[in-house]
Amino acid sequence: MATIEQNICTNLNTALLYISIAHGYSFDVGSNVFEWRDTDLNPNEVPGIIWRDYLNEIDEQGDESHILNFEIVVIASGNTSPATIRNMKQDILTAFYSLENKGVFNPKYVSGCYVRKIESQVEKGKHRVAGAKMDCFVKYTSGLGAI
Repeated sequence: MATIEQNICTNLNTALLYISIAHGYSFDVGSNVFEWRDTDLNPNEVPGIIWRDYLNEIDEQGDESHILNFEIVVIASGNTSPATIRNMKQDILTAFYSLENKGVFNPKYVSGCYVRKIESQVEKGKHRVAGAKMDCFVKYTSGLGAI
């Protein structure tokens, strides 16, 4: 049986894979969503999203209240403008917030989705590369002693 932590991670991955123009987003991520990837993306994997669940804190409210921290990175290349990367960030945030409030991605145990910080960078050179890193977290409850 999957833990609540794993269910949230699975739902996040599914929500990120859902990003496509056909679903109302500004770009198509295709299958270029990677969990804990530690190598550079290949040209055919861009635009791409890499995410990590790097810390699960026990909230001050006790054993049943958790804060699951995520780092979500989007990378694009080519003729990517700052406006394009801003739209991509919004798409990822919309997908992230769907864990809290959107149909099939709504795990009953999530009490809130939050963003701490968003950083963006555009590097000009032979090939323009743009990216953004988002520090997010999900508050959720579990049974006593469970993750």
